Amino acid sequence: MFDKNMHRFLKILHHLYAEQGIGLTDSLEIIGKMKKRKKVSKAALYLEEELKRGNPFSNALKTCPHVNFDSLTVSFVDFSQRTGNLSESLGFLKERCERKEKASYRVFEASVYPVFVIFLSIFLSGMMIFYSQSVLGEGFIKTSLIRTLFYDLGFLFAFCGLMIWILKRNLCDSPLYEAFLSVGFLIRYGVNASVALGLGANILGLESKAGQFFLKARRRMEDGIELARAFCSEKDGRGKVDKEIEEAFYYAQKSGGKNDVFERIAGILGKKIERKTAFLLSLVEPAFVGGTGIFLIVLMANFLMPVMNGLNLV
Repeated sequence: MFDKNMHRFLKILHHLYAEQGIGLTDSLEIIGKMKKRKKVSKAALYLEEELKRGNPFSNALKTCPHVNFDSLTVSFVDFSQRTGNLSESLGFLKERCERKEKASYRVFEASVYPVFVIFLSIFLSGMMIFYSQSVLGEGFIKTSLIRTLFYDLGFLFAFCGLMIWILKRNLCDSPLYEAFLSVGFLIRYGVNASVALGLGANILGLESKAGQFFLKARRRMEDGIELARAFCSEKDGRGKVDKEIEEAFYYAQKSGGKNDVFERIAGILGKKIERKTAFLLSLVEPAFVGGTGIFLIVLMANFLMPVMNGLNLV
C-alpha cells in the first residue's frame, strides 16, 4: 500500500540530508518544525528523539507510530548504515516512491472514464424512466421492465468493475522490476549478492513463484554456482525469465559486468512495462465505448422503442 506521508518524509529528508548536506539529526529537527504536514513532522520528532537515545535509524523507522515505513525502506536504511551510503539509499527510496505514486495516479486517471460512464448511465436510466412515464403513463413501468433495467445496470457495473480491476492489476508498479532494481542497487554499493537476493525475494513475496525463484537462485549462488546459471538453470529457471533476461545474465557473466546486470535487467523489464501500459491505455476508451454501447442498446430496446410505438399509435 502506497503511503504518501512516507514519500513526503523521504523527499524532504533527501533534500536536506543528501542535497543540502545537513546532518541527520538536524534534518529531522527541521522537518519536525514543519506545521503543514502533521504526521510527517510528528514522525521526524519521534525519529530525532530515538536517535538521541542511541537507537539505530532503521530501528526507529520500524517502530515509528506516525508514518508507516515499509520493510524495504527499513532494510535499505539498515544496509546503508553498514555501508555508509545513506544519501544514495534515500535517493533510491525517494525515486521508488515517485514510481509508485506515478503508477497510482495512472490507475486513477484511467479509472475516471468508467466512473463517468456509471454516473452517466444512472442519469440516462432515470431520464428514460421519467420520459416513458410522461408519454405512456405510470402503467407502462412494469416489474419485468424494472428487472431488466437492474440487469442492464448490473452488467454495466460489473463490466466497469472488471475493467478497473484489470487496470489496477496491470498499471500498478511491478514487483519484479522493483526487485531487480533494488538488488542491483544494493550490489553496486557493496552488499553481498546473496543478501541482496533475499531482499528481492521479500519484495516479490516469499510465497510467490517469483519470490521462490529468487530464493532458489540465492541458494545456488551460496553453493558456488555462477550468477547466470543460478538464475537460468536447465531444470526450473527457463520459462520464468524470458530470453532477453537470460541473455543479459550470460552476457554479464562473460563480460565481467556482474555488478550492473540486475539494473540492466530492470531496464529491460521497465521498457516492457512501458509498452504494456501504453497498449492497455489505448484499449481503455474502445472497451468502455463497447460496454456502454451494449448497455444503451438494451436500454433503448426496453424503453425507447415502446415509447416510439406508443407515439405512432397516437
